[in-house]
Order: sequence, then structure tokens, then C-alpha cells
Amino acid sequence: MYKEFFGLNEPPFSLTPDPRFLYMSQKHREALAALVYGVRERKGFIALTGDIGSGKTTLGRAFLRELNPDSTNVALILNSFLNDIELLQTVNQEFGIESKTESKKALVDHLNRFLLSENEKGKTSILIVDEAQNLSIVVLEQIRMLSNLETEQSKLIQIILMGQPELGEKLRLPELEQLNQRIMVRCHIGPLQKLEIYHYVRHRLNVAGAKINISLTPAALNRLYHFSRGIPRMINLVSDRALLAAYVAGRFLIDARMVAMAEKELRGFGTVKHGRSLLSGKLAAWAQVVGAVTFLIAALGGSFWIGLHMRELDNSAKTAHTAPQSPPGSPAYPTPASSPTPPSSPQTETNRSGATSRTLTSIPVFPSADVRFADLTGPTSVTLSQEWVWDEHDIARVSDVDLSHAACLLSLARMWQYAFDLELFRQMAKTEVLGLNLPRIFRKPQVGLGSFETETGLTQLMVLDLPFVLQVDDPRRRLSPSVVLMKVKGDTALLGDPQLGLVEISMTALEKIARRATVIFADPQEFALLLPGEESDAVAELRSFLVQEGVWLGGNAGRVYGAQMQAALKRFQEKCGLKGTGALDGPTGALIAARREPFRPRLGVESAPR
Repeated sequence: MYKEFFGLNEPPFSLTPDPRFLYMSQKHREALAALVYGVRERKGFIALTGDIGSGKTTLGRAFLRELNPDSTNVALILNSFLNDIELLQTVNQEFGIESKTESKKALVDHLNRFLLSENEKGKTSILIVDEAQNLSIVVLEQIRMLSNLETEQSKLIQIILMGQPELGEKLRLPELEQLNQRIMVRCHIGPLQKLEIYHYVRHRLNVAGAKINISLTPAALNRLYHFSRGIPRMINLVSDRALLAAYVAGRFLIDARMVAMAEKELRGFGTVKHGRSLLSGKLAAWAQVVGAVTFLIAALGGSFWIGLHMRELDNSAKTAHTAPQSPPGSPAYPTPASSPTPPSSPQTETNRSGATSRTLTSIPVFPSADVRFADLTGPTSVTLSQEWVWDEHDIARVSDVDLSHAACLLSLARMWQYAFDLELFRQMAKTEVLGLNLPRIFRKPQVGLGSFETETGLTQLMVLDLPFVLQVDDPRRRLSPSVVLMKVKGDTALLGDPQLGLVEISMTALEKIARRATVIFADPQEFALLLPGEESDAVAELRSFLVQEGVWLGGNAGRVYGAQMQAALKRFQEKCGLKGTGALDGPTGALIAARREPFRPRLGVESAPR
């Protein structure tokens, strides 16, 4: 009903488990990394639990999309109300082998022959059981017996049990002790934190292709958090009805009253069983005001925070280890005093893109460029109908070449699933934008993106298989001074140019004009900031990663960054094609992050490590 009004391509808050809409919170990142690690290392059993509506099924679908069909076989069981014979029949049917017999021995024999054959071909076979908390003890024991299908070196089948927290309780039963002991990897998805809800809502709107700046006031976000308790499914239910209320009111700013209307409707339908009762009278009003102010101040990325701390950011830009010219931004919360106006033309869209680039996966196709570099003959001068807009390729567009570096950094952050509100930059003076240190803001815990700058050649950066901002020196000024290297296919590259949009260029031509690169990578544990001699939980986590990579040859060094760590880092660097220095420098930090982040944006370099 409201899609045309808001310029949406599809409903943003559907309850279907579409992996394109998966928001990668810290908990979801950790869970995905655990799934990838468990399967890659052939651990046998993996258990993934999460609250009702936390996104387990969507996470599983995203995991499946990342698997290479040429090297994996997957049996996905969605109906968990099965007996042991039906389970074996369903597994065999999913793998495409004999499943009609009711003989348990025959079914297992067929499965074993299939797994052995696929293992010899170098293929990994995976069994995923959703809603596994519904499985009976007998069926769970049968699944345990499947894990006995193995060679002397590894398990023939990797089994992932996904379910509600009751699954964990069931596995602790005395009757299932043997199964519980075999689960080598466990992960749990909890509710979203308050600050994550802002990013979650914006992410889903972006995926749905919102053509105007649909915003929520801090008070609305605060109320949404307390009602939903951070459960994505509840956020979707409330947000969908709040959008309908905004549509009826003819507004693009969703306030707390609209969220309250949505809550009331859901309570009336009996949808909410866990929702907290609302306070009444003056106490409720006071709680809402305090909550809104707290939320606004706590959201370090908000426009309110940037306005108050402009001078502080200006000073920090001069002392940060990143370059001073790496400007601005952080997720801007709208000011409640103003309501966004609808776009005057398609060029004023906040987001016009399709959904494929919104998750942390790489763009699945090599899209057509707007411009071919070879066709450009002279200096580029582009006048946009509006500055600071997202185009259909998720490129931040601005015509002032002095602001191209800032726009490119925002485009690159968007590829990492952080969609910054460009309305903030339209309201800022040019000197204010240039005075901000964007990589430093990216480093804030609410974002968790690390970065480094280098004048290394493009060939050495290819090993990272990460998109990056590139400063170019084109004598004919055909490109903006800064562009984003977004995709590579053979000798052809796609650049995100703030003036021109998506530009196709040969790698040979790009190599000639490339001067300096800024690489951004996910680093929530701040590995790239660790120093020799440091003792911390992050050091212990880094050691665990190096153990998984097979480069840690020492004993348990605990939480101290010492000589063993440096030796392991050197082996890791040499293994991955970097210069073996043993130092935790920018490229090494980026490569570690890339290896730990399965759903990262990728250039598409075929020779890069996965």
C-alpha cells in the first residue's frame, strides 16, 4: 500500500527469511564466522541457537548462498517433526540418493557410499536441521550416529543444528550426553542492542530501495527498542505498521506516536506476548523524554554529536594516524524538529539501488558501467541536480572534486553495510566536511571499521580481495581525484566515481594513474591496533585465529602479544602472499579481517585467498 509513496521496490519489513535483508550485527557476524569455521575445519557438529525471531533461518540462508555449489553438497531439513526413518529418508532425498526404502540399514549404507564418493572428489557434505529443538531424543541419537560416518582423517558429513534456546537445554539432558560432547562449535544469536536498531532499520529500507530519506526520531527508535526488546521479527512487525501510519499521515518522518499506534495494533491482535507494559501518566512521558535524549547523545554517529564535537574532531584529525584529508561522517540521526521532504526528481534519491549490494556479500554480477574510461577525452565537469545523493550503484555522488575523497570513503563504508545519511553533508559547509576525519569516526565502536593508507602498487593490494579508495593522478583529469575500486574481472575494473558514477577502466590504465590507496576493513576487535607486549582478550582471540590458520606453532601463550605471536604473524603473511615481517601492520590486519569475515565485500579477484 505504501510502497509507491515511499519509493520502495518491495516491502522492507517482510517476515520471509530473505538473506538479502540480513543485517550483520556483531552477534550475527560471530555466528556466521563460527559456521564457516566449523564447516571449513570439518569439526563435525555445530549448534546455532537464538531467540524466537532473532534471524536464525535468515542467517542459515545467507550461509547457504555463500557456499560453492561445485565443492559442497547440502541437505536442508526444515520440518523437524520427523521420526528416525523419516529423517534418514529426507536426508537421502536432499542429497539426491536412494530414499524410498524403509530399512534404516539400507538408508545409512546408501548415505555412506555417497559421502565417501563425494569426499574422494574433494566435496564437503553438510546437513542443516532447522528448528532442531523439536527433534525427539531418538532422532537426535540417530543424527549422532551419522557423525560416525568418517575416514581416519575427517568427518564425512558436517552437521549444523539450528534452533531456539530450548535446543541447548535438550542437549544437556543425560540421555544426550554423548551428542552434547561431540558438538565442537556453539554459537548463540541474542537480541540487537539499542544502537544497532537504527542501522537495522536503515539497512532494510536501503535494501528495499527507498527513494526518499525515511527517518525515525530518536524517541521513536527508543520506543521501538523497548517494545521489541531488540528482536528483529518484532522490529519488522512494528516498523511495517509504523510506515503505514506515516503513509496515512503523509509524512516521511516516523515519530514515537506512530510507533505507539503500531504497538497498540499488535497488542490488539495478540501478537505480542513478551512486550513490556507501557508506563502511564507523567511517568511515561518523562521516561520517553529521558530515553530519547539518552539515545540521541549515546548515538556517537548522530548529527547532534557531530555538531557538538566538530572542534574536537577537527583536532583529532590532526593527530590521528590516518590521513587528515580522510573526512566525514557517521550514521546521522534525524533531528526531530524537521521532516524530510519528498524528492523533487529522481536525482534526489537517498537510495535507488537494488538489493544485491546491501549484504556483506560481493556483488554477484559484473554490472554495466555508466561510462567507459577509454571514451573520455578531456577534463570532467559534471553538475548534479543535487549534491550528496546515493545513485543506483550505491556511489555517493558530489560534483565538487575537493569532496571526492570524502564521498568515496562513504561509498566504501556502504559496501561494508554502513549506510550514512547524506542529508547531514548537504547541511554542512565544505570546510566542515574537509575538516572531519572520517576513518577516525569509522573506528568508533559503534561502527568498528579499521583502515590504513598505502602507496603500494595495485598488484600487492589484490591479495586482500577488498574494495578500496584510490587517489589517482590523471593528467587529463578525466576522473575525480579519488575513486573507489569496486570490482575486478580479468583486466577490467569498475570504479565508483563521485562525479561520473560507475566507470569501466582497464587495470593497465588504472595502474598508470594510481597513486595512493585507503583500505577499509571490519575490525571490531581492533586487532590492527594491537602492539607487542600488550595483554588483552583481543590478543587471545587473535591467537585462536592463528591456530585455526595453522601458523601457530607455540604453546598456549595466553593473552600476551610476544615473540610467538610475531613468528605466527610472519608465517601467516608469507602463507597469504604478503611480505613476512611479523608486524601487525595495516595490510595484515585487513587480511585477518577478510579471512574472519566470510560475507565481506569482494573485488572478485580469482587468485585471492578465500
